[in-house]
Amino acid sequence: MTLRELNEALIEHNCVLNIAIDIEKNSLKYNLMISLGHSEEFKDDKLIVYFYDISQLEIKNFGGGLVQFMHLKVDEENSGLDRVNYALQDLEDNKVFFYFESFDVL
Repeated sequence: MTLRELNEALIEHNCVLNIAIDIEKNSLKYNLMISLGHSEEFKDDKLIVYFYDISQLEIKNFGGGLVQFMHLKVDEENSGLDRVNYALQDLEDNKVFFYFESFDVL
């Protein structure tokens, strides 16, 4: 999936169904998996994205009921930081932000 296609899919899927973070034992890099849906119904079409080697993760105002990221966007990052190729942010409510190296859509 291209970056443009990912951004389009992120706009269509705004209800957070699942978030999980794991660590790679050998490299000690954190990875984040997020599952998003069109609505809070788990049977609906889901978008599952795995972000590799995340850093500077910020999550605000999460929980207490259904959480929606209304306008997630991924941009290429050219800051010169090692292993940072992209940044994800919630443009509408600033609920989530992080840098990452690469991604897979499952």
